[in-house]
Amino acid sequence: MKQETKIKKNKDKNKNKNIKGELTMKVRYTENKAIPEGFYLARVDALEEADSQFGDSIKWTFTILEPQDYTNSNVTAMCSFKVSPKSKLFAWLQAFGVIMGADGEEFEMDSLLGKQCRVRIKNTTKTSVIEGKERSITYSNVDAVAAYIPPTSASTPAPAQAAPAQAPSNTVAQSDLAEDEEFNF
Repeated sequence: MKQETKIKKNKDKNKNKNIKGELTMKVRYTENKAIPEGFYLARVDALEEADSQFGDSIKWTFTILEPQDYTNSNVTAMCSFKVSPKSKLFAWLQAFGVIMGADGEEFEMDSLLGKQCRVRIKNTTKTSVIEGKERSITYSNVDAVAAYIPPTSASTPAPAQAAPAQAPSNTVAQSDLAEDEEFNF
């Protein structure tokens, strides 16, 4: 059974009427600015059902929150609807503390909207020839999602009886990774 996802519905955003009253559509060019590869603090802002070369997929849109140079930049990722121990979605859900394992178990994906995580950016460069000139564009995509554990405040001690929050055993806290360390998610 497919998971339900929030689908953006801005279909009329780019539609206008010409003087004859006919609907027209406008597009606007925006420069593609690649984000350097590495780990970033991000927030899940959209989950959309999408078609890909592998079938029905989920398109994730993340907004970078830190560092400041890339704040409010959007990056995307794709994964299948399949939830099994070998799937990308399974690992990404675990980064949010969602542990699934019972056959037929379901999870409401919309509950991830607004949640923070760490994303790993990988860049892909595509080259094309337009009017005899070679043109390269670098795209920044998310290829891994990790748990975000907010730093604890030294000024507000935790209650003595409370145990510290821990990420699931198969995630690695960002503080345990060196800035240039590769982690195979």
